[in-house]
Amino acid sequence: MTKRRLAAIAVLDVVGYSAMMAEDEEGTHAALKAHRSEIAPILLNHGSRVVKSTGHGYLVEIPSVVEALQAAVEIQELMVERNTAVPENMRLELRIGINLGDIIIEDDGDVYGDGVNVAARLEGLADPGGICVSESVRQQVGNRLEIGFEDMGHVEVKNIPVPVHAWRVVLDGIEAPRSKHTAKGGYHLATVAVLPFDNMSRNPRTSTRQTGSPKTSSPHSPGTGTCEFWQGTPPSRTKPRHKTSETSPESWTQPMSLKAASAEQVTGSG
Repeated sequence: MTKRRLAAIAVLDVVGYSAMMAEDEEGTHAALKAHRSEIAPILLNHGSRVVKSTGHGYLVEIPSVVEALQAAVEIQELMVERNTAVPENMRLELRIGINLGDIIIEDDGDVYGDGVNVAARLEGLADPGGICVSESVRQQVGNRLEIGFEDMGHVEVKNIPVPVHAWRVVLDGIEAPRSKHTAKGGYHLATVAVLPFDNMSRNPRTSTRQTGSPKTSSPHSPGTGTCEFWQGTPPSRTKPRHKTSETSPESWTQPMSLKAASAEQVTGSG
């Protein structure tokens, strides 16, 4: 008889496992086996139930979403420590996705449902060595753990009918390895800043200064106040006025000054 319950689901998977096995089958298998022997106690200490193991990953059910995220953080910290003395091309890195949702439990203990599918898609959005969680996880965890969250916005993922609101977990003391890899599928989330226009005309009607928020806002587009603060100063020497999850924009667009042109005739350079 099948049952339903609300639970945290975590999906852990090794980045580039197949390619590493093709290059060094015995070495990769031995390294993974050693890692797994250290990961298993962390999962058990946080009340996790390993639903299935794929050989290079886990599907895990955890009653508490806080415990699930704490376990994920500890696992990634462990992996950083274990990889310290390992050459970069031989390191095994994990992606972890966590979702809180309603799941179906079969008699044999296997789990199904959208709650599981979303967790799997979040794992694919995570950076190598990183953790990606759903909005439900973010809300339930709140400020209970000493970690940060970076809003990735609503992301369309395969076989999920509605976009998933995803959050990247910012681990204190662990450098995000985004320069080495991107999320599965080759997606790369960039921050773009458009600085306010300079009105060099004496006619105030030609002003194009933005006074409100755009209708199509994005968590990766800094607000007007932030752009004004950055304007005229190299990004590397500035910080936003307020503590936010935004980082300095990777792309900067400085619109050309307008003299007697219509506000609709806008060109930019950058």
